[in-house]
Amino acid sequence: MGQAQGMRSKVVIDFETTYNTDPVSKAGKVLNFIKASMSAKQNLTTPGSNTGTRNPVAPQRGFVDVGGDIVSAVDLIGSGYVLKALFGAPTTTGTTDYTHVFKPGLTQPSMVIEQQFPDISVYNKYNGCKASKYSMSVGGDGEFTHSLSFMGAKETVGAAVYDATATTALVLTPFSNPQITLEEGGSAFALGKSLDLSIDMGLDGDTYVIGGGGFRGALNEGIIAITGTLTALFTDNVLLNKAVNGTESSLKIVCTIAATKAMEILIPEIIYERNSPGIETPKGILISLPFRGYYQDNANATSIMATLKNQTASYA
Repeated sequence: MGQAQGMRSKVVIDFETTYNTDPVSKAGKVLNFIKASMSAKQNLTTPGSNTGTRNPVAPQRGFVDVGGDIVSAVDLIGSGYVLKALFGAPTTTGTTDYTHVFKPGLTQPSMVIEQQFPDISVYNKYNGCKASKYSMSVGGDGEFTHSLSFMGAKETVGAAVYDATATTALVLTPFSNPQITLEEGGSAFALGKSLDLSIDMGLDGDTYVIGGGGFRGALNEGIIAITGTLTALFTDNVLLNKAVNGTESSLKIVCTIAATKAMEILIPEIIYERNSPGIETPKGILISLPFRGYYQDNANATSIMATLKNQTASYA
């Protein structure tokens, strides 16, 4: 038998009805992905017992840490499942063309994630997985990607697939950097060089319980942290003054293929950290301002909101 090959491997996801339990009705989806690093790690500890010789006693096994990252292209269909993992099922309107609005709720869905190595008939399944962190970098002429980090409960290494009906990957329709526009403070912003966005979902992973076999017994939600950095051409002091004065602003990332094929990420309330630009080059000067998102009183009643427009009827 030959070595497993990455190009033949697959990632299948499904959403659990009960935490850490396969759903009765399986609805696996084959994701398009760039990298997938789900794994289970279990440390070995060295006991201190003295046996009267110089020989060490057998090591003991510690807790099992299930987790990893999935990096994928920001695309028209698959991004809906990424957003559902973060925020839960969206509010959907429309008939033929659909608009899905995602906002963080009080809870997050847990998932089944399977990494398949079909060329050697090995299928690693991870239950009880919740998205713990999200990151996106906007700008440049490279592939437009985003990354999800997961925490999970348990790993099962098997010789059969989780869902035999999940065989075809979702249709890949990626967004590209030239299709992106920015809005800052509610107005079009044409000076942005790059924008880095990070979301920490505040999950509590220290939930190992007695009798749980070394696996997490729960994954409880906490306060979300929204951070990032906007880097722009330094043409005036408008952004700098917002940082100096602690003036509330907003940011929106708009990705458009067509009117009915688009994605927006809105952070309705942000404050920039003060970070005056230096003179580091004889060329054009840039200003880089870290920011933090929050919710206080915006009309959307949320700290972050994503709107996806496509022809997928439901992400429920």
